[in-house]
Amino acid sequence: GGNKEFDDGFKKWLNADAANLVVALMDTLPARQRTVLAMRDVEGLEMNEIEKLTGLTAQNIRVLLCRARATIRKHFTK
Repeated sequence: GGNKEFDDGFKKWLNADAANLVVALMDTLPARQRTVLAMRDVEGLEMNEIEKLTGLTAQNIRVLLCRARATIRKHFTK
């Protein structure tokens, strides 16, 4: 067994640290990638809502999301 309080605290700290890293990495993304990633993954908007707000096509949004997520994922798998 382990110290449950310590384990929970450590997990929260790790999650907060990871969240801070994601936010920092998002700041380095090109503007359109950052915008659609925030709308989809942070705000939880549907694709049709993002299309209306940005004027981009669903296909374009998917490409931008894929690139943005790949950039962020790369930093977590180093």
